[in-house]
Amino acid sequence: MTIVPAVTALSGRAAWWPPGPPARAVPNVDVEGERLRHLLGDAEGTAARREPAPART
Repeated sequence: MTIVPAVTALSGRAAWWPPGPPARAVPNVDVEGERLRHLLGDAEGTAARREPAPART
């Protein structure tokens, strides 16, 4: 139970990046849509500039 956290702590940042060939085989999944936002030319994001919808009563 303590070996994996210890090895992760000792390897530091290197523990979070896979080696070259497996890294190329795994797709880059953009869940939050940051890449699409940059492709559309909206680096700041429109969500920050939009007004919130009025509350329903």
